[in-house]
Amino acid sequence: MKLEKRSNTKTRVFEAAKTLFSQKGYDAASVRDICKLADASITAIRIHFGSKEQLLDEILAELDNSVFKAPIRILGGNIQNKEQFITKFKIFMSETLHALLSEKETVLIAVREQHRSKWYLKMGVYHENLVAFIRSAQKNKIVSKSIKVDLVTGMFMDRLVAQIIFEQGIEEAFENTIRDPIYREEWLDASLDLLLSGLLVRKN
Repeated sequence: MKLEKRSNTKTRVFEAAKTLFSQKGYDAASVRDICKLADASITAIRIHFGSKEQLLDEILAELDNSVFKAPIRILGGNIQNKEQFITKFKIFMSETLHALLSEKETVLIAVREQHRSKWYLKMGVYHENLVAFIRSAQKNKIVSKSIKVDLVTGMFMDRLVAQIIFEQGIEEAFENTIRDPIYREEWLDASLDLLLSGLLVRKN
């Protein structure tokens, strides 16, 4: 199957590479395969991107603006009370999940090619902002000082990314899809409740 020629060559090559990198992996997707799917000349990657590796870098750059930079703006400003903290955290989770879903192919590529993509370095900046947000709430006595913030935020990110990686399997096993707005809202509420409250009843 080839991509329609209504878009320009660079765009078709870009989209073809995303599809093949996410399905087959970077090494298995040859320059010839990408150009064939894009209905482009075998020299199209060199002309428009310089190399296959530079094409991968350009694809993964999408994560900076959509998945990493956009949701972080929610965490800015002072946190005055518990209700504001919960509201910001939920919006942050919702925007991150939406961004991950919107860039599913790119996320799958980044996870698969993490040794090339520096996925975890980019996640590190994102993670640092989330840690700072929660520690600010700790200082204002909104979040317990006994919480291991680094571990909690790591579990939070694992849970979000897992929804993307295992989306099809989750849908088949539980007959729910994270793309359904109603189910996604329920999932976010349950995740936030678990993260903030835990499972065990606390003594007064």
